[in-house]
Amino acid sequence: MRCSSCQRLLWAVAILAAVLLGPGVAWAQTGGIAGTVKSGATLLAGVRVDVYNSAEVFVGSAAPTNAAGAYSLAGLAPGTYYAFAYSGNLTGGYVDALYPNTQCTGSPVTSGTYCRINTGGVIAVSAGTMTSAIDFDLPVGGTISGVVTAGGVTYSGSSVELHVDGGFSTALTRASTSTSASGAYQFTRLAAGNYYVWAGNVTGGAATGYVSELFDNVTCPKSGFGAIPMTGAGCSIAAATAVPVVNGNTTGVGFDLAPGGAIRGRLIGAGLPRPSLQANAAMVGNALSSTSPASEQTGGYLLKGLPPGPITVTGSGFGYLFQTAGATTVTVGAIATGPNFDLAPAAPNLAYSSYQPQGRSVMAGQPTTLSVTATGQAPLFYQWYRGVAGDFANPIAGATGRDYTTPPVFVVENYWVRISNSLGALNSQTATVNVVNNPSFGALSGTITSGGQPVANAVVNVYSSAEQLVALSAPTSAAGAFSVAALAPGNYYAFVSSGAVAGNVTGTLVAPADYPYADVLYPNIPCVGVRNTGTYCRISSGLPITVAANAVTTGIDVDLPMGGLVTGTITAAGALPGQLGTSVSVIVDVLGQSYLAAVGHVDALGTLVLGRLPAGLFRVVAASAGMITEVWDDVKCLNSNCLPAGGTPIAVSSGGIASGVDFDLDPAPPRPLIMTQPENQAIQAGQVTTLVVAAVGQTPLFYQWYVGVSGDTSNPIPGATSASYTTGPVGLSTNFWVRVTNYGGFANSDTATVDVNVGGMWRTFPPGGGGVGSGTGGGTTGPPVPGGSHPRVPGVSPGGGLFWPGRESSLEVVGRDRRERSR
Repeated sequence: MRCSSCQRLLWAVAILAAVLLGPGVAWAQTGGIAGTVKSGATLLAGVRVDVYNSAEVFVGSAAPTNAAGAYSLAGLAPGTYYAFAYSGNLTGGYVDALYPNTQCTGSPVTSGTYCRINTGGVIAVSAGTMTSAIDFDLPVGGTISGVVTAGGVTYSGSSVELHVDGGFSTALTRASTSTSASGAYQFTRLAAGNYYVWAGNVTGGAATGYVSELFDNVTCPKSGFGAIPMTGAGCSIAAATAVPVVNGNTTGVGFDLAPGGAIRGRLIGAGLPRPSLQANAAMVGNALSSTSPASEQTGGYLLKGLPPGPITVTGSGFGYLFQTAGATTVTVGAIATGPNFDLAPAAPNLAYSSYQPQGRSVMAGQPTTLSVTATGQAPLFYQWYRGVAGDFANPIAGATGRDYTTPPVFVVENYWVRISNSLGALNSQTATVNVVNNPSFGALSGTITSGGQPVANAVVNVYSSAEQLVALSAPTSAAGAFSVAALAPGNYYAFVSSGAVAGNVTGTLVAPADYPYADVLYPNIPCVGVRNTGTYCRISSGLPITVAANAVTTGIDVDLPMGGLVTGTITAAGALPGQLGTSVSVIVDVLGQSYLAAVGHVDALGTLVLGRLPAGLFRVVAASAGMITEVWDDVKCLNSNCLPAGGTPIAVSSGGIASGVDFDLDPAPPRPLIMTQPENQAIQAGQVTTLVVAAVGQTPLFYQWYVGVSGDTSNPIPGATSASYTTGPVGLSTNFWVRVTNYGGFANSDTATVDVNVGGMWRTFPPGGGGVGSGTGGGTTGPPVPGGSHPRVPGVSPGGGLFWPGRESSLEVVGRDRRERSR
């Protein structure tokens, strides 16, 4: 008993000592390092020193060096350490180094030999001691620079990488950059040694791309930071030319990338387009490859910038089995038809974030249903748990399906599910169910079906009576159920979006099930999106849903119609548009007005897909960088945002395919050039004048004159659409300008000021007022009708001193009244 009491006493004394003497005790148990950083005779302020332990694990950074170049780091457990000085936030181009003098280009690594952490000097730290004189002397580094062209043309944003022999079978990437608008690149702060430079990923220019290279002129296609072999046939460091850095600058390390070929095909998984699938192209006999993501909408892939010869194509993706195909022969400047893939599922995969179980809020005492949608080789097994993802302590008995309906919920609960098959297992994210205990709130719930069959993964958008989005439901369960809680009492509208509902495609053709359903505004208004203006699918045109306090409004059920598709192809001057920003828009005509309803998708193969369309008539607009925008069929637009009244309407039926909506866009010409600007003029009050512009450019040229300063399009002049504009009678000094447009763009003229002389005085244009009658291009308006309304520019107020011939201005009336009173 005495010994037990003594032990408790000793523990109490130890705890008291730790509280009273904490900092001193902590220092007695730990140590630190300190030193200075300089470059020659120059002390360096602002250098960060990173410290690693004997296991090469980062343990901390000292505060940046002070004006005397000094640093220190305390609180290190006794043992051995390594230190690395990083100067990247300084000007001067200093080389980083491992203590004491191992120069490094880039951060230290934990494997290989190049700048390996454990190749630095060992620093011993003892308890209660600051190990000093851990000093660095950083030299000024060298540079490598050059210019990258492709087919003799410079492209900004091309990738350039710097590699070294890192003691592996592959080269180590030490730095990367992008070319400027002039194609130039530069690497700085380089330690002495040999480097290998790679350039590629030119995204502009030819639809078939350009072949990436290692300096000097070694064909080397690869993607991202792919490793380059040290030896071997084809692309390897052994075949490249080393770029030495000793001191100073190495310039002229340039590239001119050669045109390549391309391979196109289709890549899907388990019959569906999937995210994260990619096609890979490898030169036969070489492990390096180019990659292309497959379209999530159609599965199309396009591998560009390939050298001529046999190329092996493979398909891969997380959750799917790897597949390979025989070699495809590539020809420069041509797009070869490659293999189509339908990858078999492998281990479980949650392909879309919306397929994860989603958190939600429920009214106190209400149950809720959580859902997950997984792909993978069948059969799939499910087990739901309480707690955060990865916590296996609380499995839920009997919760072994893709959906789980909770008991009535009264407190915040976390749930997650583990999905497994014979090839592996996957944990979902945590879904938090929050409880709304406020009795002043209510909720709504319902079921989403199509043809009476439940629809999973649809999302219900809830809008307020003011047509503002206030809540989103979690994706519907396998039974199509949804609920939305924490709603203040009042009226709401519901819009059902089926965008996360996947369908099916074949290897070569997009089928209607790819976008199975059209969206609906509750209770039964099919829509291409909703909006809070105009008339088309106006939110307020839905049926209001009343939510009461402390109650659940049930029966908010929607049956989605089958959606239709518009499909076709888009080419640009007969070739694939490539990665040139091609987009397609759906236009809905409502009461004579055009409404931009949706922006569609064009994949790397030029395949056009517009889905989830309700039955009706639509127009389609295609735009691509450097090409003339068109409305189908072959009606040109002046800009990419045109909302056409022309073009051919396309009839879409429920569940059907409107195919053959093909475009071949023409190259856009240079935009117009204004040769003669409209000139300033001085006239007497009430006179008319003519303004003239002279422009050149590919015809047709279109003109629009405006009141105001150049660039202000708020006051267009109706009918003023030619190269000359004759005003009506002008009462006050006014600014005019003109925009000249063709299918390549537009040019704005300078501002032309018409100064007005009234009784020997120049009358200015007061703020907020107007000073001109309406006119037409190339002609004049007639005189205004005395005593009546006068034609004027719409949107320009006639107040603020505007007057017409035969009538006094408001300023003159005031002056006459004052003169008469003074007599």
